[in-house]
Amino acid sequence: MLFFGLIFEGSMFGLPIPLNQVVIVGIVLLAITRRPQVELGRLQPLVPLLVIGLLYVGMISMFADPSEFAFDWKRRLIRLGLTAVLLMVLATGRIDFRSGLAGLGVGMLFNAFAFYSGFAPDYYGGYLSGFFEDKNVAGMAYAVFGVLMLAVVERRWARVLLVLVIGVLVWETGSRTSIAALAAGVGWIVLAPKLSVLGRWLLGIAIVIGVAQVAEDYSQIGVFSDREGSDLLR
Repeated sequence: MLFFGLIFEGSMFGLPIPLNQVVIVGIVLLAITRRPQVELGRLQPLVPLLVIGLLYVGMISMFADPSEFAFDWKRRLIRLGLTAVLLMVLATGRIDFRSGLAGLGVGMLFNAFAFYSGFAPDYYGGYLSGFFEDKNVAGMAYAVFGVLMLAVVERRWARVLLVLVIGVLVWETGSRTSIAALAAGVGWIVLAPKLSVLGRWLLGIAIVIGVAQVAEDYSQIGVFSDREGSDLLR
């Protein structure tokens, strides 16, 4: 139920921050009542690295020139801090990963259903956004969720169906970056397990070059011909 609430990007019920940030606080509060199930082991240094990274982002944000498209630095730091803590409680097994994905998956499908039913907001002239309020945020969420689900779905037919459904939803967001990310992620999951270490390095290099080439030469063709700029920054 908590992970279902992660789809609500906007402020609701008079809250000063987006509802999904309140939901993350709820997930973390639930997690700290449970004992860790997994030791981080060699990954323990990631904790101080995340703290250092957050301090770095905070300092950069404090002294950067303000922009109408950028959140206030304090809000950004709160968002990133909550995300870092959520990563830790997930990594230590305090929250069941499959249960979280199930809740998020229901939320994703609900967002799409509500959007095409006219119940969820439409800020981008028909591109799938819904409760995420931004088509690029929605595209990122659907792409990341699809790749994560491939880690827990075992039957081949279910994997194929999942890729098809998520692929359609990501395409409907119109987010070129998310389409490329999903293609790269699925390509890696399908091909990498069959390759040697050298083969995986070569596949990784090919994905980087391929995405860069598409962003450079094919970001404004077909249905994207009316778009400006590229997706290099994202």
